[in-house]
This record gives sequence, structure tokens and C-alpha cells, in this order.
Amino acid sequence: MLEALDILNEGAVDPGISCDVVITSETFDDFDLSRRKSWSERGSRSEKNVAGLPALYFEKLQTFRGATRKSFIVVDAGHIRIVLQ
Repeated sequence: MLEALDILNEGAVDPGISCDVVITSETFDDFDLSRRKSWSERGSRSEKNVAGLPALYFEKLQTFRGATRKSFIVVDAGHIRIVLQ
């Protein structure tokens, strides 16, 4: 997960860096659908590879009006996805 954190924080992986981790069963398709249909600002999306696992990096998105813009990475670990934000 340090490799994913490196992508998310542009090299800041030292202890003490704040990062929320969420485990979900939502698929990449679910994230793409939400991005298309419900996010206030879509931001950018890029495909990544994290330690041999497929990942999606969403940058500078806004899920709803008034919310802080954020970035997160979703790593596909088989039957679960790991989200770091």
C-alpha cells in the first residue's frame, strides 16, 4: 500500500502522513458510474499499477457541491477494493 500512498501523496510516504483507508466491494465500474452520474466535479481519472495490482487514481474531484475537492486511489485486490484518500 506504500506504493499507492506514494501515488496519492506524490512521494510523501513517511510515518505520520494522514491517509484514510476504506475497504469496499464496489467495483471499478461502480466508481466510474458514480463519477459519470453523481459527482459534482469529475476531476481526472488515470489507470495505475500498484505492486502488480490494477488501480484507478481519481484526482481533484468533488463528490457534491460544497464538498472539499479530494483525490483518492482505488486498488483492486480481487474480491475487495482498497481505497486510500
